[in-house]
Amino acid sequence: MGDAILEPERNVRTDLFEWSDPLVKACNNFVSFKDNLDTSNRATEVYDLPLRKIRQLFGFYDRDLEKKPSWFRRAFGALFPNPRRPRAQATAIMPSCFVEAALPFSDNGKHVEPYEIRLIRPQLVLSGSYNQYNRDFYQDIQDVFPDEVMNSLESACFKYTNGIPDTETKYTKIGRLPLYVAIEGKNRLELFKRYRKYMYARVSTVFFPEPDELILIRLKPFNIWMLDYRGQKLTLPFSEITLPILREYGVCKEKIKWDFFSLLKLRRGRIKSMSFQMHP
Repeated sequence: MGDAILEPERNVRTDLFEWSDPLVKACNNFVSFKDNLDTSNRATEVYDLPLRKIRQLFGFYDRDLEKKPSWFRRAFGALFPNPRRPRAQATAIMPSCFVEAALPFSDNGKHVEPYEIRLIRPQLVLSGSYNQYNRDFYQDIQDVFPDEVMNSLESACFKYTNGIPDTETKYTKIGRLPLYVAIEGKNRLELFKRYRKYMYARVSTVFFPEPDELILIRLKPFNIWMLDYRGQKLTLPFSEITLPILREYGVCKEKIKWDFFSLLKLRRGRIKSMSFQMHP
């Protein structure tokens, strides 16, 4: 990983992370995985019914499948309302909720450094899009020029009114990992990831345990993984993408345990990580 320096002309901290670093690659894969997961979840309505059922079985997001109400429900629905509410159409998983479930013990509410303007790589930021920049206030299609949109968003980081920033852009950085989470300003990342190498943003570092405080636990016979921090154990719902991060981060301690209910824990972990969908 690179070092953090200050950009002298704007007094901006620059996080320099090289793509050749295995940890940076692992974090970039984690961000790409989340983006692909959002795309997959939005496409569920075009899947065949058996595939949608299989996705639900393995804990992936799918709004409740439409069912014809029973004769009892049609006759007495007003007297006995259904307490279950249908799940909303998938848009994008809330980044902060996703990272805290997919990468346990990261805490976006526990800041260890104040917010400051940094120059960061957008490809290392967990984001989510539910809105589009090519629609105006009345949702009519309009012309969009990416450079104009991105330049205006970046320049707002340096503008203040009565000491208050003109933009509410807020990102967090997960401990010493080269990984960021969009708290406010989630939609804009789609543009920056596509067109820019760097971007300006207000960033605060949040808590994540040191590698020697973490223990990886492999649960047999299904090879499900958990992460242990000071005796608290949480499932890794997407271990194939988070294990490389943890190992490159320096987590060396590993244990093996037997748990015949680990598949249920995996499913619950996946449902939790995808349950919070973004909405306007």
